[in-house]
Formats: sequence, C-alpha cells, structure tokens
Amino acid sequence: MSDSGNPKLVAVIGQGNMGTALAEALLTAGFPVTVWNRTADKCSTAGEKGAEVASSPAQALSVAEVVILCVSDHMASKEILFNDELAGLLSSKLLVQLSSISSEQSREMNEWASGFQIDYIEGSIFGLPIDIRESSAILAYAGRRSVFDEHEAVFSALGGNPRFIGEAIGSAVTIDKIVYACGYAMMQGYMQAAALAHASDVSIEVFTEILLARLPFWSRALSRHGKAIANRDHDEVDCRLDVHAAAFAGTLALCHETGVDSSLPSAMMHNFERAIEKGHGGQQITALFEALIPNN
Repeated sequence: MSDSGNPKLVAVIGQGNMGTALAEALLTAGFPVTVWNRTADKCSTAGEKGAEVASSPAQALSVAEVVILCVSDHMASKEILFNDELAGLLSSKLLVQLSSISSEQSREMNEWASGFQIDYIEGSIFGLPIDIRESSAILAYAGRRSVFDEHEAVFSALGGNPRFIGEAIGSAVTIDKIVYACGYAMMQGYMQAAALAHASDVSIEVFTEILLARLPFWSRALSRHGKAIANRDHDEVDCRLDVHAAAFAGTLALCHETGVDSSLPSAMMHNFERAIEKGHGGQQITALFEALIPNN
C-alpha cells in the first residue's frame, strides 16, 4: 500500500492467460487495475471483473503507479515500452517484468529503466494461471530491496508468499530455469516410470499411489541433501552412491528388456558412473553433484 494507505494503482500490460490471472488477483485484493493488450479483445475478461481497459499503453501507464509487464518475450517488451513517450510516463514509477526473458535481457531492460529513473523489479512465476487465482503460485523477485519492500502488498496479491531472491538483476529470471531443471526432470522421470509400468503390465494407478506415498520421504531427503551439497560434504552416508548405482542399473536393464526408450535412464546411469570413476562411490548420493559441475 502507499503511504496514504490507499491501494496503489496498477497497470497490467499483456492480457494472455497469465496476464489476465494477474489482473484478476490484483482486483480480488482490492487494487484498482488498468489493463491493455495489443489484441484488445483479450482485455474483456479483466474488464468484466472491474478492470479499466486502456486504449493504448500510454493511457495505461499514465494512470498507474505500478506497471506489470506480462507479454510473450523480450522483443514484445521492447516493442511496447522502448520509446521516449512511455519512458517518460514510467519515470519514478515501478516496472515489474514478469515476461519470459533471459537474465541478459533483464539486465538490458534494467539498464534502460535506470536511464529514465524507472524502478525495476524482475520476477519469475512458479505456477499456472489457476495457481495465481488460487493464491498457490510462488513468485520470485530480484531488484532493489527497498523498492520490493515498498510494494510488497502488490507482490503479495500476486502470490501469497513472494520470495525476494536478491538485488542482482538476472537472479530471479535464472532461478526459474534452475527450478524447472529439476521440475521437468521429475516429470520426465515419472513418464519414464509410467512407460515401464505399462510395458511391464503393472498398474499405472498403483505405481502412482506408491510414488505419492513416498513424496514426504523425498521432501525430507531434499532438505538434507541441499545442506550437504551447499557445504560440499558428502560423507554422512546412509546409503553409498555405488549401491544406488547398482540399484538403478536394474531400472536400465528393465528398459532394455521391455523395449522402453532408455535414453533418459542411460544418461542418469552415465552420471552415476562418472561419479564412481571420480572416487565418490563410497559417499552419499549427493556426491553426484561433484560429477556434474564444471572443472571438477
């Protein structure tokens, strides 16, 4: 909230599925919202729920204190904002970049914003539009801490527990790629296992139930493993890495027996073998990390 206690005026530029959800979340939290989209019809959903629909980016920016950008990519961001008129309208305001961009592109946008005295915060969204509407998404942000703190009510409206990553521009964009490196690997691992279940005439429903029952164990394990990896300490062993490798060799063998594609488990087995070759076979499975990082 602003110093007066009144909700800040927020403009959401981009009304695709995610941009619309962001506008709706802000409206639900009591913020006055103006929306704009290059295809005007996409503003109708937010408009029906109480948002003002601007006829141009300039109109949207002129009334806003906070501008949230959620468009397709960096090129679209530049095409919309990178002109002197809109930069002038944004001066001394906050620009929140929630589009899909790279860390280098975010730094370019921050440099442009700084040249016009525009406060800049980058963010990454962990979740789908439905998660935004249900307040279950996690949003990570980077930029000046004082700016983030000043506008925390806006960030909280978009996701119940906003995460401040740090002041280094690029870090919030990068953590998105890091988290999904794990997320997509887990999803592909599940698909791999489902294919094995199907090929082995094992119930996919039963396999999934067992997998879900094990999730609390893996949650606890990840908490322990994260500390071990951060400290580069793999000597607290509950099961040796080479024992894990031998067990996983059975999964790879099952792929070969059933004819299921083995490219993913073969790559995983390669990582086990590299770690063992480097002398980590007697350590905790976290020592796989040492085989993956560069120059090691």
